[in-house]
Amino acid sequence: GANEMIVFGGLGDYGAMGAVFFPDGTVPGGRSYNPALNTWDTVTITSQATARDRHTAVFSDGRMLIFGGYNGANEIDLGYKLENGTWSTFNGDAPRARREHTAVVLEDAAKMVIFGGRNTENGTINLADGGVYDLATNAWEKAVPTAIGGRFGHTAVSTGGTMIVWGGFDTVGALATGGIYTP
Repeated sequence: GANEMIVFGGLGDYGAMGAVFFPDGTVPGGRSYNPALNTWDTVTITSQATARDRHTAVFSDGRMLIFGGYNGANEIDLGYKLENGTWSTFNGDAPRARREHTAVVLEDAAKMVIFGGRNTENGTINLADGGVYDLATNAWEKAVPTAIGGRFGHTAVSTGGTMIVWGGFDTVGALATGGIYTP
């Protein structure tokens, strides 16, 4: 609901057993928190997003949108929507798999934009691209053009119609640059 917080994914440490990416077989699904009632509940596990960490999760009009992340072996290029207690995957051609990227919802345009992050498929690559997901059609619409340098660990905000990206890191170190993207 609109007055709940939903937590999904992440990384745990079971000591000698090593890292565990949530949700795993023993910790299914995510959790929702209702601050008015001070209660936690489980999130449906039917067709849920795969276990991951370092992904993005944003909310728009009662929907949680998840993209990317890392599952312990590879970066992920799948997006999922949780709406009215039901999980569904994003349609269309997704951007390249990534982790440590940013995502914002542009409410004026009813779109989610992702940018940057890292991919380690063929050595570590700091990504300078992204994608635009259309909330109305549940599909990837287009790629975000490469306009600023590749980065990870940066921040991004939405002005309602634009995405503003700032900072982060590249292979040399911390960045003091950014950009504005309007789809």
